Amino acid sequence: MSKRTTSDDIESAMKDFYETKTHEIEDTDCGILLDINGNPKSLFGPDEMFADPSELMLKLFEVLGINDPDRFQPSHTIH
Repeated sequence: MSKRTTSDDIESAMKDFYETKTHEIEDTDCGILLDINGNPKSLFGPDEMFADPSELMLKLFEVLGINDPDRFQPSHTIH
């Protein structure tokens, strides 16, 4: 029988994350902002993420329906 995730488990995991991780965005970080429905709203990251994305980033873009990431600039809003 699999263990069900409870709200206490989630709360504990979030507390651990916030206590152990830094939240500063560095020059090599990237992000994809999604709306509540999972639609991409904005992208940010270093220039090379858009000009020459890694295979993993290309797969993420594909899943999100972003077929031409090279048209974006860092912090470009796509909604």
